[in-house]
Amino acid sequence: VAVSTERAVPATPDDGEAVRSLQVLLADDNPVNQMTGATMLQKLGHAVEVANNGHEAIERIGAQKFDIVFMDVQMPEMDGLTATREIRKSEHAMGKHIPIVAMTAHAMKGDRERCIEVGMDGYISKPIEAAQLYRAIETYVPRTVAAAPPSKVQDDRSSPDNVLDWAFALEQVQHQPELLQEVGVLFLDEGPKLLAEVQQSIVAGNAAQLRRAAHTLKSSAAIFGARPTIEAAHALEILGQQGTLTTAPGLCAILEAHAQRLLQTLAARLALAASSEPEGVQHPPAR
Repeated sequence: VAVSTERAVPATPDDGEAVRSLQVLLADDNPVNQMTGATMLQKLGHAVEVANNGHEAIERIGAQKFDIVFMDVQMPEMDGLTATREIRKSEHAMGKHIPIVAMTAHAMKGDRERCIEVGMDGYISKPIEAAQLYRAIETYVPRTVAAAPPSKVQDDRSSPDNVLDWAFALEQVQHQPELLQEVGVLFLDEGPKLLAEVQQSIVAGNAAQLRRAAHTLKSSAAIFGARPTIEAAHALEILGQQGTLTTAPGLCAILEAHAQRLLQTLAARLALAASSEPEGVQHPPAR
């Protein structure tokens, strides 16, 4: 997904200019996205701070200087749009402007316009790739030379209808098996919690909670190219957004079946990867 360039022109650094390490704020409530996004940015040579919601993002920006912010649109307590609006109000009084790039797991109609309207500079979609982060930084941070993103290795991918696309997942973490192992272990811990939250929100008739939980589960599953789980979670996210939960129990049963298959397949794949490593290589145990 290309980064919007309506508000800025990519900087052209002078020949021989040294690489500059930037201070980057990553605002996202999803632990899986936090790990992968932070690792990608660090691989590009930048220092990363993480905020779990809009309130924390505002606090971090008030406490220290950042060169650019990657802001998830949907977060609990305060979403990215509201946070950006508050940041822009504060900046206006001081005559400052920090580049803020929106991140969203699903491009809904009008999302891009809403992001620009509240003062965001650009827009990228999840699952995030290193090349997107590189282009955004190159576009919105003046006079910056970032390390070039790693080239894509052409792997054979499994069918998009499969439970899990391991080759795709490797691409999302820049072909770092150790990092994918860690992300996988994290998802095995977080996935069941998110699924339980989806189920509980339907029982309670809480549409807002359903939207948030389904959105987060969808975003986490996207790292693994888990299309059946992604599509089922997205269907429930839409119901939560619309506030109509009549068909939610049936869709939840479908999501549960796909998510359980994903968790089982992922656990087996992680075990296989761990068993094929040389002696001495250790990873956190699956919880």
